[in-house]
Amino acid sequence: MMHAAPAMTRIPSSPPPSRNLVYRVDIDGLRAVAILPVVCFHAGLGFPGGFVGVDVFFVISGFLITYIVQDEIDRGTFSLAGFWERRIRRLFPALAVVTAATVLAGWFLLLPVDFAELSQSVVAQTLMAANFYCWQESGYFAAPSELKPLLNIWSLAVEEQFYVLLPLLLMLLQRRRRRLWILGSLLIASFCWSVYSTVHYPIASFFLLPARAWELLLGVMLAQFYGRFALPRMAAEILGVAGMLSIAYACLSYSDHTPFPGLAAIPPCLGTAAVLASGSATPASLVQRLLSLRPLVFLGLLSYPLYLWHWPLFAFANYLRFEPLSLTSRLALIAASLCAAVFSWSVVEQPFRRRALCKTRRAAFTMAGLAVVAFLSVGLMIHLRHGVRSRFPEEVLRAADARSDKNLQSRLRHDLPVRRLQQQGLPRLGDLNDQRPPILAVIGDSHGDSLMPLLDSMCREFDVPAVGVSRSATLPLFCEQTEPQAHKRAFQNAVREQLENSPSLRHVLLVASWSYHPVETMTAENLERTVDVFSRLGMKVWIFRQVPEQKIDIPRALALSTLWNRDLSVATCRFDEYMQKRSRPDRLFAELDSETVSMLDPVGVFFPDTEACRISHDGRPFYFDSHHLSVAGAMSIRPVLAPMFERIAADR
Repeated sequence: MMHAAPAMTRIPSSPPPSRNLVYRVDIDGLRAVAILPVVCFHAGLGFPGGFVGVDVFFVISGFLITYIVQDEIDRGTFSLAGFWERRIRRLFPALAVVTAATVLAGWFLLLPVDFAELSQSVVAQTLMAANFYCWQESGYFAAPSELKPLLNIWSLAVEEQFYVLLPLLLMLLQRRRRRLWILGSLLIASFCWSVYSTVHYPIASFFLLPARAWELLLGVMLAQFYGRFALPRMAAEILGVAGMLSIAYACLSYSDHTPFPGLAAIPPCLGTAAVLASGSATPASLVQRLLSLRPLVFLGLLSYPLYLWHWPLFAFANYLRFEPLSLTSRLALIAASLCAAVFSWSVVEQPFRRRALCKTRRAAFTMAGLAVVAFLSVGLMIHLRHGVRSRFPEEVLRAADARSDKNLQSRLRHDLPVRRLQQQGLPRLGDLNDQRPPILAVIGDSHGDSLMPLLDSMCREFDVPAVGVSRSATLPLFCEQTEPQAHKRAFQNAVREQLENSPSLRHVLLVASWSYHPVETMTAENLERTVDVFSRLGMKVWIFRQVPEQKIDIPRALALSTLWNRDLSVATCRFDEYMQKRSRPDRLFAELDSETVSMLDPVGVFFPDTEACRISHDGRPFYFDSHHLSVAGAMSIRPVLAPMFERIAADR
């Protein structure tokens, strides 16, 4: 979760008399208040809701840039070329340096798949579409966000998309009353969509402009009124304190589980607007004086380069680690980020903003154009060469390639839509030409999906007609109203309907990461209800206990340990950790009728004779991430499932 790039702080030195506003040093202090929680949140140093610094910056940016643009439009001096020159000088040089440094570091540090993904984010960023890329790349099986070095640029894309439209809109809306009505209507519409989409489309809501525009528009609306009247001193004091408390409340009480933005974005956004509005009073309020302290102002001036640098540094450090970063490491990374930010601000940003470099507008646009062409070319080259695999020896590539060693068969694919299940029934396992009615059904979550290649093979081997289906993060139980998510409940009900309409079924295998699911759904009642349903249908129930969950992405860990001869034991699950993780579902399983239910336990495969988990064989990882079995890992489970297939074959 990132923040947007700060806007320019300096307001025109000779604004209209009715809107007399000069450089407000406290706004730079407010930027410091925004960037500190963001950095601490990413470093795991408190501020569980520090990601709201994004929203603070959106409001600040909307306020300052709109004031500048509206002032120039009112004076008749505005030009789109001048506007975009300022944006280029403000944002592009530092961004280009950080991007180039990140790509260079990725060449030496990132495995091919990850380097290819980095190149794709470079291309998306260059096209001002990084937020769309982040949205599309998010998901259950996506790489963790903390390992993506340029993930933070999504907020820059949101801003730039907004500022493609805003100047044009302000130029069209010359009449003040009409401008306020339309801007206000857009703000309300965006806010309503944000509230709705945060519930129904949470990832899109987080990354895309429609659900974020109201935050920028809040600053836009404030700029329309700012300077037209002065607040009473007491009102300014109250607004300033209330605004800071609202921001602090969000930073300290929110977490990464808080649905966001939506309604939760109101406190930090309104708080920021309140602090900005309080600056219209004279003399300066208490909050203004505090925000004008030199350390805060200096940190605020560094907020943009600090934001750009800190995330790639943390991402690379997390990528290379086999265990969590120590406190010392995290503090060292923050210090390195500050040093890089000071360098970037003084050596890169200031010369461009003061026109010591690229003195003319034409030179600025030429520099930006050449950089765009260079980044597009480099990004596309790396992508087309699949992350430049020639950088690594074959044994490293063999381990890294396990990330794609998973169930890729379209007929066994994961997450089938409910409508397809209702219309076409459960997908077939084994011989597709077998016309016999199925006698075995396999139901699972994503862990069930990872076993499908093995199950398909064993159905052929034992001549067992079967069907199978799975859905990510969805228990293979009939939870009815206790399942809080309607789409999961619909899937469970559709599967139940298909099973009830298949009288030939005599066995059912349930596969899941049982301890992953919340306690309100993984209950004794839901287990007993599910077993009762199968018993009434005359079906024998087989339950596959969960496989060990590792501490790190196994293909990456194996590849890096092979490359640098590093100890991998710290990344693997220990026997006692595994048994503790599965202890609760094991207690629930123990209460089931042993005549109706049989358990299949993979513990002997992963812990044959050691405390450390077995994670590979002949250099082939058993996982394609940290907890889903690869095809090689699934095939190692064959001895565990063989007794079930032998029983089914004998019963037939």
